[in-house]
Amino acid sequence: AMSSAVASECAAELGGDDAFWAVADLLFAEGAVPANYAGYAEQAGIDASDFDECITSGKYEADVQAEMDAGSANGVRGTPGTFVYNRETKKAQYLSGARGFADFKAAIDALK
Repeated sequence: AMSSAVASECAAELGGDDAFWAVADLLFAEGAVPANYAGYAEQAGIDASDFDECITSGKYEADVQAEMDAGSANGVRGTPGTFVYNRETKKAQYLSGARGFADFKAAIDALK
């Protein structure tokens, strides 16, 4: 997860939101294989050497680790993890894993 998150951050830095989502989509579709990351970056229109330099610099590792730690501290145990939040009541419910419409509807209804 760490290497994929760092790769996504580098994609966003070097290519903006569109590149971020293109790399994220490739990570999910093709697999989170670090040896393939530079190719994913190129497919997203990012220079592979700039991308590799960003990843090897380690500049996003502390931020990604902090986000992972915060998620763990709040009960997140896997990907995807989704919090459903009611801004009016300030109640929240965590849904672990991939869920269907019925689960989200039940969570939303429970927070009313």
